Amino acid sequence: MVSVTLDLVSPPPLVEARRKSFPPEPSWPKRRGEEEEFVADEERRGEVEVRKRKFLTFSKAHESSDKSSQATAPWICGPVECYTDNPTCHCTLHELDKIWNVGQSLTEWIHFLRAFDQLNYLSKAQGNCLKRTMNSFMELLPGLPHNVALECLIRIPFDQISVATSVCKGWKAEIELPEFRWSRKRDGFAQSVIVMAQAWIYPTRAAHLAKVSGPPFYRLVLCDPKTGYWSELPPVPGFPDGIPMFCHLVGVGSELVVIGGCDPFSYQASNSVFIYSFLSAMWRRGTDMPGGQRLFAGCDSDSDRMVYVAGGHDEDKSALKSALAYDVAKDEWSRLPDMAQAREECKGVFHRGKFHVIGGYPTERQGSFERHAEAFDVATWQWDPVQDDFLEAAKCPTTCVDGGDSRLYMCRNGNVTMRDGATWQVVAGLPAELCNVAYVTAWQGKLLVIGSGKSDGPHTAYVMDLKNYTWKKLDVPDEYSGHVQSGCCLEI
Repeated sequence: MVSVTLDLVSPPPLVEARRKSFPPEPSWPKRRGEEEEFVADEERRGEVEVRKRKFLTFSKAHESSDKSSQATAPWICGPVECYTDNPTCHCTLHELDKIWNVGQSLTEWIHFLRAFDQLNYLSKAQGNCLKRTMNSFMELLPGLPHNVALECLIRIPFDQISVATSVCKGWKAEIELPEFRWSRKRDGFAQSVIVMAQAWIYPTRAAHLAKVSGPPFYRLVLCDPKTGYWSELPPVPGFPDGIPMFCHLVGVGSELVVIGGCDPFSYQASNSVFIYSFLSAMWRRGTDMPGGQRLFAGCDSDSDRMVYVAGGHDEDKSALKSALAYDVAKDEWSRLPDMAQAREECKGVFHRGKFHVIGGYPTERQGSFERHAEAFDVATWQWDPVQDDFLEAAKCPTTCVDGGDSRLYMCRNGNVTMRDGATWQVVAGLPAELCNVAYVTAWQGKLLVIGSGKSDGPHTAYVMDLKNYTWKKLDVPDEYSGHVQSGCCLEI
């Protein structure tokens, strides 16, 4: 690997050539305030170009014949003298001097681009040479090759990506490419977060809802267990005071899909579909789920493109054996072959490349859960034979999840059990504060469990390492200690 450190004193030949192309000082348009100071003299314009070229020390391993070499970039820029003593100066040199590492502050990046917007303005009066130069710089980041600029973008924190897409069209187009998500994941910058339907805690609810009695209202909550970051997502369109009750939450790529449920006030069932993009921080309406009313179905996704729904009950409370698939990218529903048995309150889990529909019960056995399960093979588009005695006991399978390690996990009788092959075994006991488990999901090689010590108590969260089965308690702010009805994990 050949590492090249850019010189911090003399401008490179390319900059020197561009410097000679600038017109003499009198021909530069005079603008008030900072703009006038910004174009003070030719020498300073050369320094601006130098700083753009020196924004980082970049490894040229990609130009080397050694394809296995890995590039390193410390992302450091050294000091450059500003031609003003004004401490509040926002010139390009000062803006660049603030940016010490990638991801420090996206706001500084935006200031950086705005400074170069001034050069774009000036290019209108300076001819095609400067205009071509600035257009090439503004594709992603001024003065950086495309691949280096992309390395900067993939380091943006997930909660700032929507801000980044609003900076310019070039950033928006790059971030929305599938390759952008793949690059973040490949280089270890993708962040796994959990989105949950969580009951509102009364101190945070709107005044007109604070006195409403009856079942709790739910909102969408985002949690990053790694950083302890908790926040509330924007409300679902048409549901400002609470998301649909018993709706399904599934992650597909960098998008959250909310399917079905019922109105929190009227309890009217809905087949609506809403998609929230973490890239734009905006909701869009999807095509409604076909086939009439469907509640308490099994639902999960392949985390890439498809969502699968099976079972549930219709408007007559009759259990269903029909199943559907939803292509999020095409916004199209397709019907799957029927299951062998009707299932209500079943659990959908995408496991080992197949969509498993676990447990549930038929209409004639209302509330009496079954132990068997069925798996839909997405490769053959057919259901496998029914697997009898799939569950260890005839219990509600709501806590059954895929652990990401080709095994299934489930909380039952105060323990965490694991299904490896065709048998279940206890791997760890639950903490005392989790005797009432509300929600379970896999997250980065760990199992996240949310529950309470008593039925009406505040909820807390623990993560269990799936390698050594040790527990760690998470800090949960009081306003996020409500009951969790459903959720999903997705990678941004």
